[in-house]
Amino acid sequence: MFLERGRAVPKGLLEALEVDTRQGAHYLAKRIRERYRSNRSEGQRLHTLLRFEIDLWAQGYSLVAGVDEAGMAPLAGPVVAGAVILPQNYKLRGLNDSKKILDHEMRDELAAQIKQDAICWSYGFAEVEEIDRINRRAAGNAAGAARVKPPSRFCVSGRS
Repeated sequence: MFLERGRAVPKGLLEALEVDTRQGAHYLAKRIRERYRSNRSEGQRLHTLLRFEIDLWAQGYSLVAGVDEAGMAPLAGPVVAGAVILPQNYKLRGLNDSKKILDHEMRDELAAQIKQDAICWSYGFAEVEEIDRINRRAAGNAAGAARVKPPSRFCVSGRS
């Protein structure tokens, strides 16, 4: 139950399982330890993703908008970008650059959770004419940031 549903393990349970003489108890203790290691590893990965935001928060910027875009590589065509301001030190298991989340169901679940937890979020499109007028990078930034309340700082695909 604790492993399948990802629930917290009651204090003292792991220690009790480790001293229990039954093989099943030892197996469960091993699985719980593996989950602890996996959670710690995921926490470290998420902390690494926040490295730019952590630096900006330390400088006194309270609202940092993350911006990500799609369509930046093609020579022609629209750019779609999203911007989100999340609470400081926000960590969501599985969160990553959208292009690295290949499972569409997982991407949809993460998007729903992010929208629910976000201080604010927005997305936008920049058409070919706008891209030609101001350049692809600026159009991508503008597309995502157009409707987000003014942040203290933008962090665009890992660049501040």
